[in-house]
Amino acid sequence: MSNKWFSVASVTALGSLVAIASAAGCSSTSDTVTQTDPTQAEQDAGKRPPQREAGATPPETPDEPEGCKDANATFTPAQTKPTAAVSSTACTDKVINALAEACLADPGAKACADARSSLANKKCAECIFTESADEEEWKVFIIDPPSFNQRGCMDHITGVKDCGRDLADLIFIPDGCLHAYCGTCSGAELDDCHQQVLRGECNEYLMSTACANAWQQSNTQLISTCFGDQTISDPAEQQKDLFVKMAKVACMGSAEPKDGG
Repeated sequence: MSNKWFSVASVTALGSLVAIASAAGCSSTSDTVTQTDPTQAEQDAGKRPPQREAGATPPETPDEPEGCKDANATFTPAQTKPTAAVSSTACTDKVINALAEACLADPGAKACADARSSLANKKCAECIFTESADEEEWKVFIIDPPSFNQRGCMDHITGVKDCGRDLADLIFIPDGCLHAYCGTCSGAELDDCHQQVLRGECNEYLMSTACANAWQQSNTQLISTCFGDQTISDPAEQQKDLFVKMAKVACMGSAEPKDGG
């Protein structure tokens, strides 16, 4: 049976991601110093500045065309909690699959509670499940409200603290800044819109250099592990596949995090 009551975030158009990561990587906190040609500076020093007639209106800088960007959109990052640490020994394939079978149809049901409290499953369940989104740390799956901690999955794979949060704030659908402003765009317009808002409304959400580098090194693994497999047509099977992959990363240590600095 497919779950209709919790959603899995996807990512914005893959064609834009390399450019996005590159833009983010350039957003370091260091200042750029521009050196002036001393000869040209000496020549310019004796020149009078251009004169404007009294009362003349200075020329206006043309506004950048809005294109398909939603001019009425706003963006507020989703509230999240820190990701729990990886455990390489908490689970086995067998237990992860048993918990997926028992819990994904209805994480709040007695069948799930019984499976999580079973002696054979308890250690693994404690690694996978967070009871409530109000808890101080999030694990693989939050029971209330039911949701996958995809940000945490990306933290584990990149090895960069809060990289999953930074990525999500920028590229998640429907929770990311790019989607908020460019969600109705398609084709070439989409790339144009992304580049426009990366320089404007979404600029403050650019990834850190460490996160951008880790994204570029790990993007194939991030997409294949932390997001639903679109080749699986049955939503319930797609959710199970995602649950198993994310649980293995967090609770079997199956990912090899990159050194993000």
